[in-house]
This record gives sequence, structure tokens and C-alpha cells, in this order.
Amino acid sequence: LLSADYLQGANDNRRADLMTEAAGQGVGFVTEIKPARQIVFDMVEEALATLEALTGEAG
Repeated sequence: LLSADYLQGANDNRRADLMTEAAGQGVGFVTEIKPARQIVFDMVEEALATLEALTGEAG
């Protein structure tokens, strides 16, 4: 994040008026539109697959 030092300074000095959240920086990575429900299901499936790969156990 290009603004990490700026945001850290704002946080350190309790300047809520200067705090921002990154928005739109990843929009170029969007390749399809999905319902939120499907996104959550996809994330759960990916997490389960990752855990299975790490532990060697099938869920």
C-alpha cells in the first residue's frame, strides 16, 4: 500500500479525519460478478481444501 506511512502517522497521532480505507484498488482483478452467497461458499470451500492439504485429512 503506497500510503502505509501516511496512515500510520495519522493513526499514531489519533487523526481520525485523516484515516482512509483503500477502495477500488483491486477492481481490476474482478473478472466476474457473483452473488455474495456464492463468494462465501467459494471461500469456505477454498479454506477447507487448504486445511485438508495442510493436515492431510479429508473433511
